Amino acid sequence: MAVRNLPVLLLLLSVCIRAEADIAIVVGAKAPVDKVAADEVTPIFLGKSVNFANGSPVAPVFLSESDPLREKFDSEVLKKSETELKAYWSKMAFTGRAMAPHEYPSAAEIKKAVAGNPKLVGYIDSAEVDGSVKVLLTIK
Repeated sequence: MAVRNLPVLLLLLSVCIRAEADIAIVVGAKAPVDKVAADEVTPIFLGKSVNFANGSPVAPVFLSESDPLREKFDSEVLKKSETELKAYWSKMAFTGRAMAPHEYPSAAEIKKAVAGNPKLVGYIDSAEVDGSVKVLLTIK
């Protein structure tokens, strides 16, 4: 009986571990910025800041809404629910101030995007970091 329940237990464990994942704010390894202050993250990801503190241009990218890390990022970093964020981006687009950032289906796609464009910044699970990206900030 215990062996039969093992896949379910492993799935639950992976969900619990994922819920506690650290968020890495990342850019491509060759991007002209090495760090970002915690208080800069929200304005960047809400389209209110278009430059890093060093003056380099920045454009955020998001994980898709189906990714569990997206919910954690939205609620803990941006302090917005999915519904609030959709309303926010609708308002920004309607007023011509900003368009909603592009969404990618996985950390692998985020890494590929930021590695290929030095002005993009994204976020991934810190366990997904590799040599293609540079971590600007880790959020616990």
